[in-house]
Amino acid sequence: MKYNLENIQKDFETYRTLAQKNFSVNNKKALTLLIEDFGEKLIMAPASQRDDLHLSRPGGLIRHSLNTMKVYSNLFISNASESDLRSSVTTCLLHDIGKLGTIEEDYYVSAEGHYRNNYFINEKLRALRVPQRTLKLLHDYSFQLSDDEWTAITNASFFIEEKDYWQSVWNLPDLAINLATAKLLAIRKEKA
Repeated sequence: MKYNLENIQKDFETYRTLAQKNFSVNNKKALTLLIEDFGEKLIMAPASQRDDLHLSRPGGLIRHSLNTMKVYSNLFISNASESDLRSSVTTCLLHDIGKLGTIEEDYYVSAEGHYRNNYFINEKLRALRVPQRTLKLLHDYSFQLSDDEWTAITNASFFIEEKDYWQSVWNLPDLAINLATAKLLAIRKEKA
């Protein structure tokens, strides 16, 4: 798919429609406030800092969230309860939202002219990893998450970052393992 402003806008509309259809009433209100505050930053945020990672381009974050939702749906959603579907959509669409940074500071800043990176992680925002920043942002906007949703977002990058993950994975809820798997497979597809 060629990415231009029209496709980026379509991705955002799909993202917003999925959220409005599946989020809880409270989380719909929270997302509306987040969109009001972050607006174009949400629409244009990249998913990563380098092309060899995934979707290091404007609109990459929304596209990655939709790809994660598509993979998750194909693998794990069949005859899901309304509650399970709501949790799946919530975690897939919000798992990397911390990559927005703050209202004042972008998480990714341009690395124009750099031989390898399209973006650098903003030095002012390095203290929190993406899952921590995501949960902080969701808290700041009064999103309500179940324990399983919170755990899934905390561990969304688990298979990518954790070297000895098998020792810890057994106690994670299925939602956390499924989200991490869908995210990993979405990234693999995005890199292809």
